[in-house]
Amino acid sequence: MKTTTKPVLFLFIVSITFLSSCSVYQPRMVDIPLINKKNEVRADVALSFLPPAANATISYGVTDNIAVQAYGNIHDADNYFFHGAVGYYKNLGNSTVMEMYGGFGYGYTDVWTLDFRSSSSFFGNHQQYFVQFNYGKTNCKFAHADFGLALKTGFVHSEMSNENYFGPRVRYQEGDEFPILRDNLFFMEPQGFVRIGGEHVKFCAKIGVCGAIYKFTNTHYRTSYHPVDFGIGVNVKF
Repeated sequence: MKTTTKPVLFLFIVSITFLSSCSVYQPRMVDIPLINKKNEVRADVALSFLPPAANATISYGVTDNIAVQAYGNIHDADNYFFHGAVGYYKNLGNSTVMEMYGGFGYGYTDVWTLDFRSSSSFFGNHQQYFVQFNYGKTNCKFAHADFGLALKTGFVHSEMSNENYFGPRVRYQEGDEFPILRDNLFFMEPQGFVRIGGEHVKFCAKIGVCGAIYKFTNTHYRTSYHPVDFGIGVNVKF
C-alpha cells in the first residue's frame, strides 16, 4: 500500500504545481492569422494548457499589405497578458502567405511555489517588445486546411516583488514592502499550427516552444518560465 501511495502523491503534487503556477515568460497561444487580402478578419478563441488559460486573438487586413492584431491571455485575476501588433503581409501565390509583425505586450504575473512549511511568491508586471515572422499555406484541398510556422523574438522587462521566492527566507511583518527585482531578458520562440474544417470556421491546434532565453540581469537567480505550451480552439474567417 505504501509503495503505491507515495508515487501517486508525488505525481499529484507535481501536477498541481506545474498546471496551477504561472511564470514571468511562457509561450503564448497567439493566432498566426496568415491574412492575405484587404478587409479580411480572423478571430481566434483557444484554450492553452501549461498553465490553463483562455486566449483570444483578432487580426484585420487594413490595406493590401498592412494588418493589425490584438491578443489577450487570462489564467486568473492575477495572471494575464495582452498585446497589440502591426504587421506587413504578402500573398506569395499558390495559397502561400508571409507576414511580419512587431508589437508591444503588457502582463501581470503571480508566481508561487508549493511549500508545506511556508509560502513564497514572485509577483508584478512585465512588458514585452517583439517581432514575429509567419509563413504558411491557407485553404488547402484537404479539409480547407491552413498550416504554418512562426518565429517570435524579442525583449522582456519585468518588475517583480520577491516574497521569499529567491534568496534566503526573511520573516516579513504585516505592512512590510517586499524587495523588487528588475529584470531584462531576450527570448526566441518558434511556433506551429494547423487549422482544418470549413472555408470560414475551422478547428485549430497550435504549439509554442521557448527555443532560447537569455537573462541580462540578476543572473544568479533562475528565470521563471514554461518551456512549452500547446492549445486548441476555433478560428473564424470573415
